[in-house]
Amino acid sequence: MSIIAKKIEIDFTDDQISSSAGSFFISRMAERLGLGEMLGEVLRLKSRHRGADDVEMMLSLIYCLSQGDGAILDVDRLAADQPRRDLLGLEKVPGHRRLGEYLRRFGARACGRLDRVARLVARQVAPAVIEHEISE
Repeated sequence: MSIIAKKIEIDFTDDQISSSAGSFFISRMAERLGLGEMLGEVLRLKSRHRGADDVEMMLSLIYCLSQGDGAILDVDRLAADQPRRDLLGLEKVPGHRRLGEYLRRFGARACGRLDRVARLVARQVAPAVIEHEISE
């Protein structure tokens, strides 16, 4: 075990990172739960292999919504903020038009698959939430 600290690199952003703290928590939780892998297994709405893939589309939307951004235009701010994208682990973020086009492809079948992912995640998280609430 080395006692020498690892080199720390600092990136600057115009956004206040503290206002994005919720999305960072959600991104780490999503990573631990394997949300990206689950979404990748069930969503196949994109036909071309350029730009953001299915997982990046959904995670971009989830991270924006988790911090209270309620408009689809808010993904443009995320796309322009490289340090925040790095912290969230997003390589590519769609623009609002691409995301809107992507979301219009969701039919009943795709929504059902997305619902199954949400239920799987809820099953993983619910026991810890219940235990926490009981212990309070």
